[in-house]
Amino acid sequence: MSPRIVFNFTNCPQCKSIKIEARYSFEISKIMNEINTFELEVQKKALLRVKHEDLDKDPRLKDPNDEFYNNLQKWSMFKLAYY
Repeated sequence: MSPRIVFNFTNCPQCKSIKIEARYSFEISKIMNEINTFELEVQKKALLRVKHEDLDKDPRLKDPNDEFYNNLQKWSMFKLAYY
């Protein structure tokens, strides 16, 4: 296990693509909102960093067959590690 910050645990355990929502529980909803706010902060920092390090010019972002095609946000979260 590593101390790397990832947010996969906030996705549905079955489909892994939909964010978990807990409208039925105020306590869980509050925690999820805090986690989502933190995730947005990390994403903003990753975008700034990827541009600062010129990683936004990677060929994978221009390749239509690549999973990161035209998705700088996803690329930045993949390429950079936050602890």
